[in-house]
Amino acid sequence: MSLAITHFVVGATATMLVVIFFLPRVRFPRTLMVLGGLWAMIPDLNKVVPSELGFVDAVHDSAWANVFWAHHFLDTVDPSDTTKAAVLALAVFFLVSLVAEGVGYHLRFSEPASNGGRTRTSSPFETATESRASASSGAFAASPPFRLAYGVRQAGGLCSVVVGTGLLSFVFRTPEYTGLLAGIGLLLELSGLVVLLEGIDPDEFARRVPSWVSTGTKTALTLGSSLVVVALLVTLSNVTPLSVAYAGISVLVVLQLVRLWELPI
Repeated sequence: MSLAITHFVVGATATMLVVIFFLPRVRFPRTLMVLGGLWAMIPDLNKVVPSELGFVDAVHDSAWANVFWAHHFLDTVDPSDTTKAAVLALAVFFLVSLVAEGVGYHLRFSEPASNGGRTRTSSPFETATESRASASSGAFAASPPFRLAYGVRQAGGLCSVVVGTGLLSFVFRTPEYTGLLAGIGLLLELSGLVVLLEGIDPDEFARRVPSWVSTGTKTALTLGSSLVVVALLVTLSNVTPLSVAYAGISVLVVLQLVRLWELPI
């Protein structure tokens, strides 16, 4: 059987490809990616469920497990839990993730040309419709459920930064877990920072913070994070389950850096 991380990464990659080609404007692509990875791991529940639920074992060992992003096929072609298969899956996941981030950035910030590049003049009906849609969107954004969701998201981002900083503070106190603490701590910090910055008005931010400060901070974070990523990836010289986990953390850190540079601030 393949490692659980292999199934997760294959499921996440396959889901991401489906989103790119068939649902390019979906609102929560990263959430779907994670759910796709979890979906691919469902047959492995046979390792944790009570023995009375024998049908779970039956599903895991049958061709029906292929419904969960080719779970049975992966177990067949990788019967010995090779870490090399996990590393290969992580590499493909990283490349597909970069493509997905590029597609998402293009859809968010580019304006497709129409009529051979000429600016199209909207009719009065279209203008009125857009105005109503904008007003409706503003009313929705001001609604209590939206404010609650926004507050929870910002609080989650702040907690992520605090927890990540706390983990990094233990790096030099517990040398036996240096790699995990540094990798997970950095990942939590970057994820929380991106979430917090996504909730800031770009125009207001530009008025208050000079562009050179923003660019310099991003550059410093990128250089520091790159040192940690390189240190984690060096462990792949001896492929073990732990080094594969380090590689997975490194991929996620790089993707958070990509998201950081995509922010229009």
